[in-house]
Amino acid sequence: MGGVENGPIVLDNRFVLPRDELNSGGHARLFKAYDNETGAHVAVKLFAPVTHVDPRTLELSWSNELDVYSRLEAHPNLLQVVGFGTPSDGAPWIAFEWCGEDLGAVVAREAPSWEQLRPIALEILAGLSVLHAKGWVHRDLKPGNVLVDGEQVKLADFGTMRYREVTSFGKTMSQLGTRPYCPPESGTENPLPAYDVYSFAVLVICCLLGDFELTGTTPAAALGRVAVPEPIRLLLARCLSDEEEQRPGSAGVVLAEIKQIAKGEAVAQDVPEIGIHLPVNVTQIFRDVTLAETAGFEEFRREFGPGVCLVRDPKSVDKQGLLLVGQSLLAAVAPHESRAGSIFVKHVWRPPVAHLERLRKRGVGATIRWVATPMRALEADAAISELLRVLAEREAAHPEQHTRVEVHDRWERVLDAKFAIARERGKDVAYSALRVEGARVYLTTTDRSADPQLGELRVIRSTTGRFVRGEVEAIEGNAVVFYVNEGNPDDLPRKGVLAVDAERTVSKLRREQDAVRRVFEGRAVRADLKDILSNPAVNPLPTEYHVEEFVQDHLDDAKRNAVASVLGAQGISLVKGPPGTGKTTLIAELVAQQLRIKPDAQILLASQTHIALDHALSKVAKVTPTASVLRIGSPDQLSARSEAWTVPSQLDAWRAETEETVTAFVQEHLQSAGVLDVQTRSIATRLRAQVERRTHTESELAKTEAALGAAREEQEITRAAIEKLFAAVSKLDTNPADTADVIARDLGRLTDAVEQLGVDLEQRSPAIRQLEGLRERVVQLRERLTELREDTQRAVTELRTVSDLADAADEEDMLQRIDESMSADDERVQALQLVAEEWLERFRPTGEFRVALLFRASVVASTCVALTGSKGAERVEFDLCIIDEASKATPTELMVPMANARQWVLVGDEKQLPPFLDSSLVDADFLAERELTRAEVDERLFTELGGGLPAQSVAVLSHQHRMHPAIGKVVSDVFYGGELRSSAREVSPLVQRALGDAVTWRDTGRKESERRSGLSYENRAEARTIAELVGNIDNYAVLLGLDEVEVAVIAGYAAQVRTLQEVLSSTKSKLKVVRVKAATIDSYQGQEADICIVSLTRSNRRGDVGFLGSPERLNVAISRARDGLVIVGNRAMADGPGDRRRSRKLAEVARAITAAGGGNGR
Repeated sequence: MGGVENGPIVLDNRFVLPRDELNSGGHARLFKAYDNETGAHVAVKLFAPVTHVDPRTLELSWSNELDVYSRLEAHPNLLQVVGFGTPSDGAPWIAFEWCGEDLGAVVAREAPSWEQLRPIALEILAGLSVLHAKGWVHRDLKPGNVLVDGEQVKLADFGTMRYREVTSFGKTMSQLGTRPYCPPESGTENPLPAYDVYSFAVLVICCLLGDFELTGTTPAAALGRVAVPEPIRLLLARCLSDEEEQRPGSAGVVLAEIKQIAKGEAVAQDVPEIGIHLPVNVTQIFRDVTLAETAGFEEFRREFGPGVCLVRDPKSVDKQGLLLVGQSLLAAVAPHESRAGSIFVKHVWRPPVAHLERLRKRGVGATIRWVATPMRALEADAAISELLRVLAEREAAHPEQHTRVEVHDRWERVLDAKFAIARERGKDVAYSALRVEGARVYLTTTDRSADPQLGELRVIRSTTGRFVRGEVEAIEGNAVVFYVNEGNPDDLPRKGVLAVDAERTVSKLRREQDAVRRVFEGRAVRADLKDILSNPAVNPLPTEYHVEEFVQDHLDDAKRNAVASVLGAQGISLVKGPPGTGKTTLIAELVAQQLRIKPDAQILLASQTHIALDHALSKVAKVTPTASVLRIGSPDQLSARSEAWTVPSQLDAWRAETEETVTAFVQEHLQSAGVLDVQTRSIATRLRAQVERRTHTESELAKTEAALGAAREEQEITRAAIEKLFAAVSKLDTNPADTADVIARDLGRLTDAVEQLGVDLEQRSPAIRQLEGLRERVVQLRERLTELREDTQRAVTELRTVSDLADAADEEDMLQRIDESMSADDERVQALQLVAEEWLERFRPTGEFRVALLFRASVVASTCVALTGSKGAERVEFDLCIIDEASKATPTELMVPMANARQWVLVGDEKQLPPFLDSSLVDADFLAERELTRAEVDERLFTELGGGLPAQSVAVLSHQHRMHPAIGKVVSDVFYGGELRSSAREVSPLVQRALGDAVTWRDTGRKESERRSGLSYENRAEARTIAELVGNIDNYAVLLGLDEVEVAVIAGYAAQVRTLQEVLSSTKSKLKVVRVKAATIDSYQGQEADICIVSLTRSNRRGDVGFLGSPERLNVAISRARDGLVIVGNRAMADGPGDRRRSRKLAEVARAITAAGGGNGR
């Protein structure tokens, strides 16, 4: 870190620090740095003070501050961390988002009035209330720790919040604080939130007076000199009380009171005493959540009074229940049935901070003095009744607002729960070996119980210390297939740990949270979206629209009607599309018609999966080839067929188009000016610019390759040092009989090796940390150099064909001969051409051009949540948003694309797989702690809208074209009440000969049964039957002279998929025509195959069908086939007893197959 004195340095290959810091303190220096990744400024706090400080103190300061930030939920009034470096990197550091200046600087220019300061004060209190609800106290609230950037106010510097003890190296942390902002109890080791309440009042007084020291006076005396409304003065006076218990209990209480005063509502000060009964069981719960073994009535009264917020309890059956919103807890209460003037506490718990904030916004504040037994019971009863009446009237006066708040609050609570899971979950998976194949890494694992979930975001720390990120693509036998989308797989250690990438999951949830808040705070493109979501019946009715001409031929009537309905709509349109009904065809037609009506329209096409999205995009591009299409997403996650629509490809196309236009303009301009031989001079000027850029790039590449080689050498030396250390340790382990002298000698060598390793790591770690950045830069430069060489060669070839330079030896000779013949007019050519070349050179995948591409595209395609992960996407207002697979998305996931559009079309099928539900979200205790129900976390917005929207806004596709009619009839009869129609067609010759009929059941009931595999199941008898069946299909396909046959083998269990892959591995090598793929049912939704084989897996006498007890999963399983469907499994189990509710649909499928004549295939 010493390099700061010598010039700029780069932290983590990302943050560039200048020579001079903005300011410094006892523990750290603060820099205004540049973030190479985002192009924005950041604040970097480098824990390397100018004066000497014990390194242990610095590390404790850094770790405590980072710990607080990492535990805080994202909040607009709390400063956010964007990166950090550990002590092993040298001096530890933390990078924060940049804010313009602190409150002290703002006030120093001009002391504000109360009206000017009030919005800032409310923001400060909002941030403090989050800390208090988490059980933390800031302890250093002052103008310098309040950052202001335009209208945004953020609290900063949380390093003192954890300093409540005396460290082992003699520095007392409990005395931290700044006069005059700290209260009389500033020396306490366990401060209460009232500590910050005092500091807040002083801060307000100092800002209003423009005096930050209050020299010669006290805060209480200075309060008499400030100009504020009398209710605010009384509130500040209470905040300044020397007695903690006399102050408002937390920032949330002060916030609620100021808001009430602003609304003209008097904060109740005359509510009589109300009795409160705290049963023994609730007292114990209170002690558990507060971690205080002796907590009781007094502690409860302190938490919930005297200033408390009250809300109607939505779960109260008789509407007599209340929620008391405390400093950090909630209590459910109700009028006591036998004690006059008292309330009964039913439950108490600690909810997420954001939930407390939302309840405070909804509630009514009151100053209540809780007592064990009220002296005037009748007055207390009247006060309780009055509180219930006021809350009921507030709800009755604005029922639509109440419903809207309920929906918003429910979705926020579900997100809070998911945040908690993301931050706390994650069973690491150890691997003992790896094999790298491009971006795929096959990790050998042994603990089957620790199998990650498919699609789960995971991370591995590389040998360079950087993280390699990706997702779990598959589980094959004992191998986890890890698909890398960030970092270099070649840097992964041979043995290591595949950890949950909580950071990415949290980032995804934050995008959902931001979208939900935009919608319900009226900041979405359509402000009334929140009203439609809260009450679908108010959705604007579509007007009658006549489509003059459909782009695609042979659209059935259901699709034609759906298209007309959407084109006449002004709000949400919902399209229910059972399997095979042509949802993608409908989407393509909608895009084409929208662009025909409004050629400059911008359409957002979203989906839950990359596969479904690319499938729809391919159809759109085919139907509307002139549309400008942009595909958003990580390049490593996009399929080959979407390559032409990605940002790099579209940027290249735009550049080529612009180059052609610019070149034509230059030539036309110069020809009109009478300059001769324009083409030759133009090409020559372009060649000159390219040669200069190529030379510069070659020079930079050589330097970068040299630096990369040096870094690799450093890495190898460090690895050798580590291996030497391991060898020494191994030698100690394998010679237990050695003498004491030999052991002492080896220990000495081991000590020397450890010391040398420490020196090596200290000296070499900066070079190793730069390794990844250097490698990436080399790749970029090589790609750029290849482009320049191709451009140069193209210009040389053009010059040889359009001029008399065909005999020139090389490009240098060409340019020299042209220079010798250059006239004054030619110089004009060169100057104009160079301007054009410089402009075209700017066409690079920078943030600005990415945003420009977004605004330029007619169709932008993205997975739902990935949309706002693309810089600038939130600024685009789309005319139409079409969401495919909408029934698989959660309500909050759907908000991300919907918040950015003026009209919406949701396409899906509520009878297929619902949104993924994490197993932790079905845990009853977990849900109870967060005041959630199973129905709330399993909410399906697509279904809710289907039942709540006006009938004119809902369309149903009823004609399926994918499946053979025999398969279609089974699907229709079992899942769609016989309303799904199929097109007539004959059984294919292959299916007729290999399977016997379009739909069959292969009974394996007499063979071996299911077998448990970790937390999953497998069935080898079914796997062997399927392998034999696949071989037969291939034989008949060869006999029939077919070129290719797609066969999908699907099962509900990951363990069975691994078994199928293992058993099929020997069959695959013999297949000539068949392409077979084994997958889980869930991962195969949205895909199809010529023949689909379903492995039931479960086979037992209990009739336990397991995962196929889900009607939605069973529907997906049997609707993937075009020509032939085979179910392989225990037929008697499907028909037998067991849980009839769970196995009912499978039994119906079995009967339908029998009725179709396919009860037992060949």
